[in-house]
Amino acid sequence: MPTTYKRKNEERAKWSAGSLRNAIECVQNLTLGVNEAARQFGIPKTTLKDRIKKGDAIKQHRLGPSSALEEDAEPKFHATHKKIANIWICTRSRVRQNMGFSTCRKIKTEAHVK
Repeated sequence: MPTTYKRKNEERAKWSAGSLRNAIECVQNLTLGVNEAARQFGIPKTTLKDRIKKGDAIKQHRLGPSSALEEDAEPKFHATHKKIANIWICTRSRVRQNMGFSTCRKIKTEAHVK
């Protein structure tokens, strides 16, 4: 019978993104040192040091490519999409999707089209 793993320390990463943001701002504004800010905001000092060193602690990360077209490419895509809709009303959705992808390739823009 396999054993079930139970983490020894259940309290992991109890600090919030807001407290991390506030701690980084205090350190960058030189109002607090790294150790004092870590104690005051309840963040491990190594975590705070690493996030300050990376410089991307506050940025939101997304997986994959952007799902939006560029501003100059969007009108071209919509115009072509309207043509396809008027001509190919009876086509299947997969065919229309492939036409949308080929249009994006023609205007040299990668986008996720549903």
